Amino acid sequence: PHLYFETSAILITLILLGKYLEARATSQTTNALSELLNLQAKEARVIKENKEIMLPLDKVKVGDTLLIKPGEKIPVDGKVTKGDTSIDESMLTGESIPVEKSSGDSVIGSTMNKNGSIMIEATQVGGDTALSHIIKVVEDA
Repeated sequence: PHLYFETSAILITLILLGKYLEARATSQTTNALSELLNLQAKEARVIKENKEIMLPLDKVKVGDTLLIKPGEKIPVDGKVTKGDTSIDESMLTGESIPVEKSSGDSVIGSTMNKNGSIMIEATQVGGDTALSHIIKVVEDA
């Protein structure tokens, strides 16, 4: 009589291997989400009544005017209203060469302002920003 102990051992091994690979993939996705969340700026320099006010990101509204200084992350998606600069968009595009931006150009939240100070008008905030959409896609994967 054949008892086929090997068959049950192989099935158990394959099931455990599948569970291990699933746990590993979930862990990597969680790490990727954490890294994406760390890319976001925590505060924004909003101009209200000709004064600079530092506000948490959740207080920034569409239409607010923000001042972005050199070396700062752009906190929200927006449109340049004043100034010229170059923006490091490598976190989104992978392109290592900064992109020149001037009045009228769109900027993406969480990218880095390299050179000049610029004023932007917020066009997308909170869960509507490009980075938020990327995070949602990764969460759903």
